[in-house]
Amino acid sequence: MAYLQALRLVNFRNIQQATLAFSAGRNLILGQNGQGKTSLLEAITLLSHGKSTKASHDRELVGQRNPSLGLLIDGQLETTRLRFSLKPSLTGAGRYAAQLKRDETLVKRRSQWAGALPSVSFFTQDLALLRGSPADRRQWLDNAATQWQPAHGGLLAEVERILSQKSRLLKQLRDADERSHYGLNADVRADDREASAMATMSPTSELLMILNMQLASASASLLESRLSYLAAVWPFICALHAQLSDTRDGVLSMAYWPKGSLGSDSQPGDAPFIQYSTVHSAWQSALEDRLNSRMVAERARGACLIGPHRDDISIQLDGLDATTFASQGQQRSIAVALKLAERACLSATIQAPPVMLLDDVMAELDPDRQAFLLAALEENHSGVGQVFLTTTHLEQPAVKRFLSRSDCCQFTVSGGHFSESFPSDSSLSLSDIPAQPRPHASV
Repeated sequence: MAYLQALRLVNFRNIQQATLAFSAGRNLILGQNGQGKTSLLEAITLLSHGKSTKASHDRELVGQRNPSLGLLIDGQLETTRLRFSLKPSLTGAGRYAAQLKRDETLVKRRSQWAGALPSVSFFTQDLALLRGSPADRRQWLDNAATQWQPAHGGLLAEVERILSQKSRLLKQLRDADERSHYGLNADVRADDREASAMATMSPTSELLMILNMQLASASASLLESRLSYLAAVWPFICALHAQLSDTRDGVLSMAYWPKGSLGSDSQPGDAPFIQYSTVHSAWQSALEDRLNSRMVAERARGACLIGPHRDDISIQLDGLDATTFASQGQQRSIAVALKLAERACLSATIQAPPVMLLDDVMAELDPDRQAFLLAALEENHSGVGQVFLTTTHLEQPAVKRFLSRSDCCQFTVSGGHFSESFPSDSSLSLSDIPAQPRPHASV
């Protein structure tokens, strides 16, 4: 079982410096909002995923009291050391160069990072997964699929690379078309020379067609991987939701909705949770046709209108769209089921419980859902594993239950500064890490 023994943070968000040793079982972080609880869990998530799931840009992670310092996240696992750092770039102010190291080996691509510290995070905004945008649901799917099968991250990165290249070309061609249309013959700026060259090389959109072929092939692989994960996780989602709602909420159904790949006229369920030997070629052919048919529109808009970056997941209760018709309580039950299923599916795959990160979600759940969440963690066939739970107060019954376990280590945070109390059955101190790990969790 991979777990985080110790963590050092330097200039991460509002945490100027912290060195913490953790229990291999339960860890509770107590503090008021805005003090550093979520930042700690975000740092652990970053060590697990190789990127933040909350920040749009790396520069948002750097502490603003001393932005020229960059940041460091240094995590010690049982047999591995993971380090993520941002250093000020020489290319300009506000830019940072990221570096990932596993032990002493540089990891060149973030898509190659997953797997060393498997984790499942459950932040308060995940409770709004159904009310959120399609991008929120795609992010959940891609993050979960990457943890389940690290190769998924590489497929996603390849699609994003092609989309970025194609988006630049579309904007360049649109601008060239506008200059031609309005008779603007002003001198081309240095940074527009590539655009002008591309437009000259590809008057009939040959370059766009090449990129469309590349995008169709890469997208087909990504879609196949997304469907494969949904097929694997769906039985867990179905079972957990039925247990949580006791069938009161109705029958849950889920379908991948390829409305970005096949167009808005596609229906949820056009991409079933099953793989055939022809699925890749079928997806690729359909995508190529769709991309080529919309090439003129994309060029006019200067944007990528077709692709898996616009797909969605349809979630229904008794045949009705749960994002619209489900109550807030029903939506939260589904969100809890999704996250617990993600953990159960990953645990079954790696034959060990992943690290679980719960960020103040107890405050947003009623007592029944709180109890179910903790019980589901403890009933995992692979054991509880390492769990981090943040809270603003200790009065909730579920939090009291969590804290009562002998392997629970409690931390208090205020203004980015942490203090800790060790488990009652442990005599360890920071100097013992990583030479001697804490005891494993017991159910």
